[in-house]
Amino acid sequence: MRTCFALALAVLGPVALGQTVPIIFPSDADYAVFVAEGPVDSVPSTAETSTGSAVTLSVAGRRDSERVLVINRTANRLAARLVKEVKVAGWSVKAEDFGGPAEVLVLVTQGGAPASVASVTLSQGNRRVVRLVTPESNGEVRFFDFKPGELKYQVVFDRDGRPGETVEGTLRLGSSSDPLEIALPGAPVTAPGAATNTEAAPKADAAPKETTSPIGQLFGFLLGVGAVGALLYAALRYYQRDPDSVNTQLGKLGVQLPRPVDDPTDPVAYVPAGPAAKPAPIVLDPAAADPVVAPASLAGAPALVDASGSSWEIPEGRSEIGREPELGKSFPNESTLSRRHAAITRTGGEVKLEDLGSTNGTFVNGSKLTSLVFLRPGDEVRFGSLVFRYRG
Repeated sequence: MRTCFALALAVLGPVALGQTVPIIFPSDADYAVFVAEGPVDSVPSTAETSTGSAVTLSVAGRRDSERVLVINRTANRLAARLVKEVKVAGWSVKAEDFGGPAEVLVLVTQGGAPASVASVTLSQGNRRVVRLVTPESNGEVRFFDFKPGELKYQVVFDRDGRPGETVEGTLRLGSSSDPLEIALPGAPVTAPGAATNTEAAPKADAAPKETTSPIGQLFGFLLGVGAVGALLYAALRYYQRDPDSVNTQLGKLGVQLPRPVDDPTDPVAYVPAGPAAKPAPIVLDPAAADPVVAPASLAGAPALVDASGSSWEIPEGRSEIGREPELGKSFPNESTLSRRHAAITRTGGEVKLEDLGSTNGTFVNGSKLTSLVFLRPGDEVRFGSLVFRYRG
């Protein structure tokens, strides 16, 4: 039955549907099928999906060098062929056409625990993808559409309180979906504001500490102050009764106190002065006064900051992001971006973001955009494989 359906689609599809081709699956599973012009970062929202035996795929306007990708999401497997190989008779996908995993999971650990803050770059050939490890990701970062073979990685992280430490190495990606692990040196880093459940174990030979309540500490402090005050008062009274004896004893110790000098004159009587003269008012010429200019705001303008610390200040109004050189923010050599990938609009202090139907999608805090969203300070924003942090 599956063969008959494939033959019917192969013969009738291009005639009845124009530039559409049949894609026949080897078994029933959860599939996603789409065409991409370069490496992809995720399954686009425009992909054809099916849990059955086949789909029809439009290749109208697609170049021969673009790829048709079939993702078996049930088994996390990826198969790919060029458009020129399928645009005439379609593609009857075989089990052996599926290579390595579609999504690659990398687990980053430090001191035997999941890393909390790091920047992970994975490279294969000319392709370079950056992911950020956050306290919420539990040390996990995910990559997409890498071929089985050698992968190079670079991780920037904090080590023993020293930021900016870098480690590099290689990973071997096979056909398994098992996670790849990168072990960082140094003790685990606790992110600011993160809670910790570890407690230091008491030493077996350490004597138990005696603790004093806050009331007891305050009572001891007051007793000490009172004792010092009583000693000073007693010393002053003794000096007033017999100052000569005190001066003699102090003189033996080399301390000389100044003696009071008698003033032979009578004290001058205080005579209140007359009422003070009322000061003349100061009158300013309003015409000569310079206008007061309010200081400029000290807060930084909204910006997108990448993993290296470089920032792009978002201009007022609407700006588009993509590979086209005339856009507000252009990345002409970034293959994971569409020509017009996303649009970002700033109105005063508010910034909103929308995806423009890109192939690899636009993400905020790991969630793919399906509608317009407002950005908040600290949000992670991803266009294809480009990752930024939004600074409000």
